[in-house]
Amino acid sequence: MKKALGTIAVFFGIFAFVALASASTGDVLQPASSVIYDENLIVNGTGIFDSIKVGKQGVGGVTFFNGTIINETTDENDKPVPVTIGDDVRIDGMIWRGATSGPGDSMPIKLNDDVSVYGNLTVTGSTTLNSDLTVSGKTIVNELTGPNGVGLPVAYGICDDDGSTLGGTSNVVCSWNAGTHRYEIAIEGIDYYYSDYVTIVTPIDDDCLPSVGSMMGKLLVYIEDPISSDTKQCGFNFVTF
Repeated sequence: MKKALGTIAVFFGIFAFVALASASTGDVLQPASSVIYDENLIVNGTGIFDSIKVGKQGVGGVTFFNGTIINETTDENDKPVPVTIGDDVRIDGMIWRGATSGPGDSMPIKLNDDVSVYGNLTVTGSTTLNSDLTVSGKTIVNELTGPNGVGLPVAYGICDDDGSTLGGTSNVVCSWNAGTHRYEIAIEGIDYYYSDYVTIVTPIDDDCLPSVGSMMGKLLVYIEDPISSDTKQCGFNFVTF
């Protein structure tokens, strides 16, 4: 009798083990609470084991990575294969390349696609463009440098004898000051001082001798009669480097 009961007990024990094992399939992990795992997790295989799915459609969540994400796969040239993200990316923090985010990190971020910036773009340092730059809005530049360090104009314009602006860059506003007998040119974004910039003035009419100065951040243009040395009104072109 004891032997029979022992056999029955073993049978029920095996049945309970089978019933417990059938609660979840071998390819599904169903923890009842948080899982703390202090070792490396390596996922190899085919099918569902090729990827790990976190969360489900329509339900958000947060995945925390306190280390580095690296794809250790290499290509036929034994070069590392980059990590691929197959969807839109939202980043709530800063982006930097290198061990720190401070100045001195010279490793660039390369983008092989169009970039749309809907806010302000601030560049600290030099900017190199290897193709054309098309700007549909206003561009305010304090200084432009061309090839071999040659300075490019920061402003140029055509001023009529009455002080009205006939043409030129959009950052130029010219006016005639009758009280001081001079033309005053405001260049947007430029705090003009005569010794900091090079300005070339070309009068439109003959018998006009131009000279330049500055006051309150404005470019001042004086036109004199070369014979009488009296100031007078005369249209002119100018360019400022």
